[in-house]
Formats: sequence, C-alpha cells, structure tokens
Amino acid sequence: MFFGDRTIILAIEIRFANFSIFGELIHDYLTSDFDFTFFRSVSLTMPSNVEVKARVPDVEKFADAVIKCIPWRGRVIRQRDTFFKVPNGRLKLREFGTNEEKPGLLGELIGYSRPDSEGCKVSEFVCVPVRSDIEDLRRMFGYQLGFLGDVTKSRTLWIDDKTSTRIHLDLIQELGEDYVELEVPFGIERTEAEAREIAQNLCNDLGILPEHHVAVAYIDLILAKEAAQHEATFNQPPPDPEFQAKLDQMFGSQKSHTEARKPTFGAAATSSASAVPRVHPRNLSLDDVIPGFGRPKSTSAECVPCPEGQPPARLGGPPAW
Repeated sequence: MFFGDRTIILAIEIRFANFSIFGELIHDYLTSDFDFTFFRSVSLTMPSNVEVKARVPDVEKFADAVIKCIPWRGRVIRQRDTFFKVPNGRLKLREFGTNEEKPGLLGELIGYSRPDSEGCKVSEFVCVPVRSDIEDLRRMFGYQLGFLGDVTKSRTLWIDDKTSTRIHLDLIQELGEDYVELEVPFGIERTEAEAREIAQNLCNDLGILPEHHVAVAYIDLILAKEAAQHEATFNQPPPDPEFQAKLDQMFGSQKSHTEARKPTFGAAATSSASAVPRVHPRNLSLDDVIPGFGRPKSTSAECVPCPEGQPPARLGGPPAW
C-alpha cells in the first residue's frame, strides 16, 4: 500500500473465494472517503462459548449418560486439526474426513482464544469455512507461520436442541485416550452466568468429575507427551543392581588388566622399572620370546648395557631408532 494525499494504491491478489469478505471490507474502506474512523466503527464481536474439557475413563458409561440427556444417536465426524504457530491465542485448520453436519465444506479455519484453566472457561472464536484448495491453504499457513502439530480425532457429536449445547466425545489418535468437550454458546440468547450454570449442570448429569478436567488443548497434551518420550529416550533409568554387579564382575578383570598395561611416568615409572627386570635384546633367547620352545630360559635378570658404539636393536627387525 502507498498512502498519499487522499490517494491509495492497493494491489491485492485474492486466490481463495473464502476471503471474499476481505474484499468487501476493502471496498467499504475505499468508498468511505478515506475516513480512518471507518476502522474504529467496525465491531469485531467474536462468538463465545462456555467450554469444559475432561478425560473420559469409561466411554460406555458416559455414552449411556448422554443418551439419558439427549435421546438420539450421536453423529460421528472424523477430523484433522493442523495447528500453526501464532503469538496470541491458537489457530488451526480443520479438515473434515466425514462431514454430515456441514455438507459441502472441506474444512474450517478456526482462530480462538481460551484460558488454560480447568472447569468452565470462556472461549472466543472465529470460524471461516473452506470450500476449496484446503491443502494449498494448509501449506501456505505452514510456510508463513510454521507448523505446531496435528490432532487427528474421531468425534461423536450430540447437540441439545433446547440449549444449543454441543457435546463432543473425542478419541484422540495421537494420545490413544477419550475426552469430552462441552460447548454452551452465550451472548444473544443467554448471559455468561447462565451458560456456566448449564455447563455445570450438564457436568453433574454426565458424571464429569473435577479430577477429570483438562486445562489445555489437545495439541498441548500431544506436545507434552512427545517431549516426555524424547526425555525418556535420552535419560534411561539405572540398570538393575544385580545386573550391574554382573557387569562389574565381567569387566572388572579387563579393567585391571588395562590399568596394568598403561604407561607410567615419573616415580611410578622408576618403581615399575625396579620391579620388572630389563633384558637387553641381544641376550634374549628364543625361549624368552616363545615360552616352552625347548631351550633353557635366560636366568639373567640384570640390565645389560648396550655395547659401546652400537644402538640397541629389536629381535628380528630393524633398529628401534
């Protein structure tokens, strides 16, 4: 963009038809006589829910409790949520594997803000429907923002027609566990306090206990699990004491043998030389090199000096230096 004296030059390429609302916003801006108060007059009120997330220790018991509250069979939806790195809140691209609830859509781009706390909490969100080019959209956001991770789930959905409450029973593939999500909308039909009361009553009816509540998102649980597995890989626990004793017994003799063969220096070298007699190579017999060869062993244990003017030589080879 270039801003001049009541002049604006705007070059925009809108590839996805889903972003037509952005084009409408620019059109309204261009026809507002360049009055910057236009942006201050725009109300960006986000839809809001009171939400509860919890683990489900017994799926059959939970399903029976849901049927008592909502007497119809739940709808199964398969989803993959790709999370991207953003400075505030969370941003995910949801792809539908099977979508009976919203036919004609390939997925949704969802941005939301929700505190990491247990129990009832307020979530503000925006959903943008995606009808085409969802894989291109995924790559574009991943390239620009960076991938955070994927959440693959099989979701069973119930909707309470009286309160518009959504009940999700999610089997998370990456975690191998079942979770429940309650979403009670508020804003137009009811207040936040009324939505919290509905959510709390539903928790009591479904047997959701406080110790089952989860404070964070699924992606946070997955990242924590991966971090724990990585740490366990590089921080192995100590071996069994009995096994460690066998290792010490097995390698103890090798260690002492290695220590005996180490070169010594200084005072240790002097004591070592006095303990082990040195024999000049010229006085070595073949039996000294190969014990038991048949010849009498040399009984000379004294250090014989080299003949004057002759360097010491190695047996059967060239001079040592």
